[in-house]
Amino acid sequence: MFGLLVGKEASYSAREICPFSEVAELFKSARLDETKDFGSCYSIADYTDAPTNVLVVKTETGYKTIDVYGDIRHNDNIPPDRMPSDLQEAFRVLLAFSHPNAQEWKPPYLEVMMWPFSYAKSSVSWPVEFPGIADKNTRRSTRGLELFLPHTEFDHYKAFVSKLRPTAAVLLDGKKWAISERIPFPHEGKP
Repeated sequence: MFGLLVGKEASYSAREICPFSEVAELFKSARLDETKDFGSCYSIADYTDAPTNVLVVKTETGYKTIDVYGDIRHNDNIPPDRMPSDLQEAFRVLLAFSHPNAQEWKPPYLEVMMWPFSYAKSSVSWPVEFPGIADKNTRRSTRGLELFLPHTEFDHYKAFVSKLRPTAAVLLDGKKWAISERIPFPHEGKP
């Protein structure tokens, strides 16, 4: 039995695929057997804070990872010199996949990454009801902090972030921070 997690905008759906023929057909239509011809990294955006899309494919010689920096979901006119047409098609096929028996998947938590933004022109206080530096799950990294919000706070977090101006920092523990978030995948376990 194989599992597949597919992201559509801000939600994910999960489906256990059985038999293997369903997986093989999806991979064949995405032409994932041709990934050996692609580089390991492409950039389709000339700006910062764009998403990085990661495709990991098991090949005969191991795993091949391809990173694409930029928004591939809403960009139908990517020049082939920025990202090969066959790789664009592979992402289109995989991102368009849906299954009638798929169920919405919600992660148990949202990871918020923070890094110093001391030169920010303004700041907004981090909500006191969100986990902070002293929370047992908060991790310090070489870049800054990793905080973990329960999924039940996802809408509250999105509302908070929507009010931040691009030049504003988040004020936490007397320091200014830039923030970004990601949804950890099921295999990553708990913080």
